[in-house]
Amino acid sequence: MNEYAIGFAFCGGLVGIAVACALYMMGGRNNKAIRRFGASFAVMATVVIQSLILGVFHWALLAIYVFKILEYIQGYSNKKGTGWLKRIGIAATSILCGVFLCAVIGAKWELLFLHVPISMATVLFGFKNPIPAAAEEPLICIMNNLIIPAYVFSLI
Repeated sequence: MNEYAIGFAFCGGLVGIAVACALYMMGGRNNKAIRRFGASFAVMATVVIQSLILGVFHWALLAIYVFKILEYIQGYSNKKGTGWLKRIGIAATSILCGVFLCAVIGAKWELLFLHVPISMATVLFGFKNPIPAAAEEPLICIMNNLIIPAYVFSLI
């Protein structure tokens, strides 16, 4: 596979993650199922499609759907000042998905050095949120999913 194909495959994945971010935000308004199941599916489908394009598909990639559902069912409101604790759980679930990809499909562990701080940075919004919720939600989604597609690229 040439470098352009690899680059375009990754850029296509960014479009898939952007769709997931839009669904994540939409599910923050009403109908939480859009976030929990729609955005989760978009992340998993993005990674599966990329893996098929790259020729590194592994059935365990379907488990991303379960990890993302578990991540997205966790509420993170800041009532009673506990939002930061809830956000640690959400970030930890995203990171656990990365650990799973490393342990089960053989992705490169070095990606966790990017995944952990980016996901954990979302905890800061539990203390002070400087932007409206409708803008924060896609930001949270992108921060927790930005590295997820990269795991399959570490297999080529």
